[in-house]
Amino acid sequence: MTEVQHLTIPLQDIKSATSNFDENKVIRSGGFGKMYKGEMAHSKGRSMVAIKRLDRTLEYLDPMYMETGILTKESDVYSFGVVLLEVLCGRLYSENTYGRFPSLVHMWKHSYKQKKLNEIIFQDMMQQMDPSSMERFADIAFQCLQKSCEERPTMSVVVEKLEIAFKYQDTYERVKLEKEYEMILMDVVHPLKYSSAEDLNMLLSKGLILNGGKTWWSINDNREHCVMISIAECLIPDAENDYYFSSDYNSRFPLGSCSIYPNKFKTLVRTQLLSPQTAYMVEQEVLEYQEILQAATPSLVYTSVEELKSLLSKGVLLNRCKTWFSMNENGEHCEMISIAECLSPHEEKDYHYLHDYNSRFGEAVMLDSWIFSVVSKIKSQELSPQTTYASYLVYKLPEDSSENEAPLEARYKYLGSDDWKVGNSRYIYLVSPKTSVIRPKSNQNTHNPVNRPKIKGIPQQRSDGWMEVQVWEFQTGTTAKMIHMHVELAPSDHKPIHGVFVQGIEFRPV
Repeated sequence: MTEVQHLTIPLQDIKSATSNFDENKVIRSGGFGKMYKGEMAHSKGRSMVAIKRLDRTLEYLDPMYMETGILTKESDVYSFGVVLLEVLCGRLYSENTYGRFPSLVHMWKHSYKQKKLNEIIFQDMMQQMDPSSMERFADIAFQCLQKSCEERPTMSVVVEKLEIAFKYQDTYERVKLEKEYEMILMDVVHPLKYSSAEDLNMLLSKGLILNGGKTWWSINDNREHCVMISIAECLIPDAENDYYFSSDYNSRFPLGSCSIYPNKFKTLVRTQLLSPQTAYMVEQEVLEYQEILQAATPSLVYTSVEELKSLLSKGVLLNRCKTWFSMNENGEHCEMISIAECLSPHEEKDYHYLHDYNSRFGEAVMLDSWIFSVVSKIKSQELSPQTTYASYLVYKLPEDSSENEAPLEARYKYLGSDDWKVGNSRYIYLVSPKTSVIRPKSNQNTHNPVNRPKIKGIPQQRSDGWMEVQVWEFQTGTTAKMIHMHVELAPSDHKPIHGVFVQGIEFRPV
């Protein structure tokens, strides 16, 4: 390369070496043009060369190159100086002004020598930059733009000087941030560790615990202030209820989350924690969602309470895909438990597990038994408080459902009791009862709907293609507890339930 570096080479030879700048000979792009490989002859033979074809306008070119036609390492330094100049001034090297293209370099160098940089530097940058940082930035840009190659710094020196300028700027921004958020930084529970403005900004974005662990403060992407106040500071004393707190959930506050759902609350927030002249929306981070978020499979990703509600209204899997949770249009909680979680252990041998991609859990159970027992436990925190709920058996019928037309007697067992609840038995149907009696064929038993007992459980077709029938009702309270359901279903004609596919038990507000 040294043999041809300072030669004057005819353009025709360059075109011949690069096959007229064939794209197949491009070995690199960038730095104001493309680099082509080629082979050229010289006094000592032939050598492979790399030729750069500049595709930018002349304003970035080294004036020494314009005079000599020779590109050097110092030519790149000059071009980089032009870029630094454009950054400082906030505009391109030359702009069309009434049909003229005045040179920015000439005006800028004149202003630099006269110490009047404020006349040409971008005003918004003047307000944001540290004076010491700007001075060093301008110094290195001026040195890069010297006409003489010998007076220009090397690129390593340019990088070193810019790093110094950036350190001054970072110190300036860090001190400015510390002054702006002085009250916040004085109120943090745990002292912050940071070494730069970037580190401090990251901490402010992630959020800080203030006010002795009672307030969570952060800034959003628009640098607006956001505040969350612990529910412990918002509760109104209630003589009828004691408030219990749990640290089982991933709460931002040391005290944890409240284990009951208060209907009323009050709060005070210092205006110094909020952004001035900004409209704020007060959102209650609903405490009943803590149980849902903890059990979600996979974990939910959301940026606001409204986005969380939208996800929950569509439905999410909980408890390692064993439970399906959703909210109805009134914001009330609904939950379905996989039938695999509801079967009595000693009866599992009577059931057949089948893959069913139409099931929310990917499987269903086919019944083929004389008695079908459902044992279910559900946390009251996952349901809406003080609400009447109905439990539904969600299932599909076989193509021939004639063997399942008789009603099922539903009997209930209390928690801790070995005796079934007698009297007031409920009857449910898996197949919609007929309105007329059809005489049975020979050796065929058909349940007579005229003589059927008083029932409440009439099956309904669901929008998801499954059937459902109500099997139980209960009322939720205000305190956290486990709700137990133990229901035994037995055909009234004493024949086995056959070929019915069950997906799960769903709990919905009545």
